[in-house]
Amino acid sequence: MQVDAALFDEIVQSSRVPVLVDFWVEWCGPCHAAAPEVARTAKDMAGHALVLKVDTDKQQQ
Repeated sequence: MQVDAALFDEIVQSSRVPVLVDFWVEWCGPCHAAAPEVARTAKDMAGHALVLKVDTDKQQQ
């Protein structure tokens, strides 16, 4: 799930399950290489954890 700063704070503070956050940027090769594994983890952990994606170029707070 792509999130901005406000939604990030709301989700992390109210979540009843663990939260994995993928901090990434469009120009980062390793970020793109890790993306399929992050997506797989999100699918595998559905209902047991939340997986958030934060584009740090767009969300610099």
